[in-house]
Amino acid sequence: MLYYLELATGVMVGPAITVGLLAAFIQSRYGKKAGRIYTVGIIAGIVLAAIMSYMKNTTAKIDTSLWNSRIFGVGIIVIAVFAVFCIAGSLKKAPKVMGVIAAAAASALAALLLFHALPDVLAYPYAAFIAEQSTFSTSFLLKLIGDVLGVFLCILCGIAAGRLGSKYGTKPLGVFTFIAVIITAVRFILGILHVAITKRWMASNHTLFTLIKFYTNKRYWFSYALFLLVVVMGIILLVRSLHVNEPYRNPAEHRKIRAKWLSIKRWSVAMMVFCGISIFIMTAVRSYNNRPIEVAPIEPYTKEEDGNIYVSVDLLEDGHLHRFAITSDDGTEIRFIAIKKPNSTSYGVGMDACEICGETGYYEKDGQIVCKLCDVVMNVNTIGYPGGCNPLVVEYSVENGYIVIPVEGLLAYEKEFK
Repeated sequence: MLYYLELATGVMVGPAITVGLLAAFIQSRYGKKAGRIYTVGIIAGIVLAAIMSYMKNTTAKIDTSLWNSRIFGVGIIVIAVFAVFCIAGSLKKAPKVMGVIAAAAASALAALLLFHALPDVLAYPYAAFIAEQSTFSTSFLLKLIGDVLGVFLCILCGIAAGRLGSKYGTKPLGVFTFIAVIITAVRFILGILHVAITKRWMASNHTLFTLIKFYTNKRYWFSYALFLLVVVMGIILLVRSLHVNEPYRNPAEHRKIRAKWLSIKRWSVAMMVFCGISIFIMTAVRSYNNRPIEVAPIEPYTKEEDGNIYVSVDLLEDGHLHRFAITSDDGTEIRFIAIKKPNSTSYGVGMDACEICGETGYYEKDGQIVCKLCDVVMNVNTIGYPGGCNPLVVEYSVENGYIVIPVEGLLAYEKEFK
């Protein structure tokens, strides 16, 4: 649950805040008609993201890095168009078409932000389902809840950012919105550089390498910058609420003013709370998810002869997970696991890797076998059978008190451990 909560929050919260600020700015600066154009962009982004998520998980036609480069490239152009027409539209006697074009550019930017961020978030339940192979397991439901809670928190952050922005005048809101767009532009530029260097479309150097390392290792910093922006917006409004001196002619107008500033206080506090929760998830929860996991050490197997590995069944009588390894000619360590199945005389034997998560392997926790990467709990009785997050199958036999595994069968998985 916590793993998917952190993933969904980390991916979506930055785009959600930017989309919320853009919505408030477009509505404030260009009116309801422009707001409707912007809404079309949000809907288009969600629809495109759903299609992309489906294509990525059901076909082999999607190259994620190529699509990212297109989104980043088009996004940079759209941001430039948005900036130019917003600046031109702020001039006196500017034609109305300026506002329409600026709204269309903002709409396209919102669509691109959602188109880039949402597909992975929508795919997390699918990945969890493939790993669990059941929608009725407690583990799958917890992961689904984590993903949904992360998305819900991001939606709240976007709504709060929009409502907070709407409490400002057009000019200060424009400044805050442009800062958010600049942060997005920097992220897009670094993203397209990352793809270009990875695909070897351009040569790397020390400066580019440093920038790309920052982009890949510090991606959450872009979200932190947006958190700082909206928290500053909230603090400014809270300070202003302490010195309200708006004139009123009767008690009704006084109540209206008080209600307005009470709403401002609530949205300011709400924005800070949502940002605080998001930061906690992206730091403390992430640290917990990435904590070092104690795994069973690699043990020496009993013997090797005639092209076979022999593991004494006496080693497995304790019912715990045991990990073994051989080394290929090129020095690759190839790991395999074995365990005695509960209430049975049979054994679960497989590679310390799976089709979905690769060679990250498994560990034992509270008598259960768990995938280190995706936190899926294995049914011990299914170890030795293909599918889901089960260990890759290796042929073996039980002879004269030994589990006998052909070395060739282990070497067949050498590429999984490179």
